[in-house]
Amino acid sequence: MNKKNLILFTIAAILVVDQLSKIWIKTNLEYGSGFNILGLDWAKIQFVENEGMAFGISYGGINGKYVLSIFRIIMAGFLGYILFSLLKANEKNPCF
Repeated sequence: MNKKNLILFTIAAILVVDQLSKIWIKTNLEYGSGFNILGLDWAKIQFVENEGMAFGISYGGINGKYVLSIFRIIMAGFLGYILFSLLKANEKNPCF
């Protein structure tokens, strides 16, 4: 598998695992409940929902959600562009 396909596969796998775990948590846990990961007290998954951005900061109601979503899409595209530019330039290790 070449570098480009490996990176695309890794990104797709992370997105799938992320979305499946969110679906499982939302359908199997009650709001506020959670569990320890591998029995570790410091690693916990807890069902909460964030109405805004990082640290629960909200931004301009429904229009703010649209702005944040558009910003996230643009930044993800920009990061993808940078990664593929590094691959195209034949960088030895573009991730570090």
